Amino acid sequence: EDVLRQCAVDVGAEVEFLPDPSDPSPSSVADKIPNMKGWDLGLKGDFQIYNARLAVAMCKHVMGGLDEDAVREALRVTSWPGRCQYVTHPKHSFFLDGAHTHKSMEVCLEWFSSTLKTSRSRVKKVLIFNCSHERSPVDLLSLIKTYPGVKFDVVMFAKSDDERPSAMPKPTASELLGSTPTSDGTDATSTATWQETLAAVYPQIPPITPSSSPLIVTTASSITEALGKIQEPSNFLCCGSLYIVGSLLKALGWEETSAPYVKAGLERN
Repeated sequence: EDVLRQCAVDVGAEVEFLPDPSDPSPSSVADKIPNMKGWDLGLKGDFQIYNARLAVAMCKHVMGGLDEDAVREALRVTSWPGRCQYVTHPKHSFFLDGAHTHKSMEVCLEWFSSTLKTSRSRVKKVLIFNCSHERSPVDLLSLIKTYPGVKFDVVMFAKSDDERPSAMPKPTASELLGSTPTSDGTDATSTATWQETLAAVYPQIPPITPSSSPLIVTTASSITEALGKIQEPSNFLCCGSLYIVGSLLKALGWEETSAPYVKAGLERN
């Protein structure tokens, strides 16, 4: 916030900040924006309420008055594939989010956890994960492994259909962990795939899972192979990269014509 205020001073611009809806402090901006509690937003996750209010505040600043019913409908049919996206399936439930930073993974897990409280929370939980080797997989996987209320029965590291080219060499499991080779002898080598490296890293991230635990950690050379490994009804969380999320959407046969704004007759030009 301090940086933005200084930037505004430097260019001679006004800057206003939209407070949290629960903040009782008076605000000229907040007074003009509905708190949106109880609104059916197309973009799921509690954090999207703030984003939606910020979007409305910007529109009001530029356009003046807005019709609240039109605003509610627009926000209801707003779609952002791959971000807190829920896809139904005859057998499984799929939760998809391209989260690949610490903060975005936090809100992804918060959304996943809160949604399961009111859905098929007793069925098996399966994680499908992949991320660029330029990211910090240990940080992301540590967050996933320790997030309260989220315990996966199966963790799969799957290869996406596409990936961003990189000149950086892929680190080994021991390099990622900053330690000696993994205790089970599965430390990644020059011939190991990135998915095998991640699978070697995950069990070594505290807390170490007892050998008696039913947790399964495995790899898959494709999303299709990953899905074929799970037969019973499950809740899938796919995250870590928009590439892996896109691969899953493709495998599920999802098309943009399924998006709420298309069904509402609001096709984009």
